[in-house]
Amino acid sequence: MNERFITRQGMIFMSTSKRQFQPNLQIAQSRKLEDGTYHGERIYLNRQELIALREHIDKAIVEMERIEKDAHQKESQEGRPIYANQKWNETDDERLEKDFDSGISTDKIAQYLQRSERAIWYRLQRIGKIKDVPQQFLIPAKG
Repeated sequence: MNERFITRQGMIFMSTSKRQFQPNLQIAQSRKLEDGTYHGERIYLNRQELIALREHIDKAIVEMERIEKDAHQKESQEGRPIYANQKWNETDDERLEKDFDSGISTDKIAQYLQRSERAIWYRLQRIGKIKDVPQQFLIPAKG
């Protein structure tokens, strides 16, 4: 196998050879310098080194995917209330009931309890303060 890859710095050549019946990978780079001369570098990797390199690359890819996943989850959670998907406790229920009975708007209650307004409406329904959740806060049916 002999392959060439053009890079910004010059060319990278990858080739395998069977020197002394041991296959190896040769990576060579040659680039033209400002004075018009060329500078070349070569790296030789045998089978064991290639296997070790592959293991390191696999670990790096897994770690990069984990970091990307964490970043994506963080982005999707930005702007979400702190207590989203957390269980309600008795104190929260008492505060919700008291504030709702006092005429405080559900958006203000949501800010104070650090939950979504939708969660406030569904909790009001669950504790029996309202019969139906307003249409705009209904969770869309799946399917």
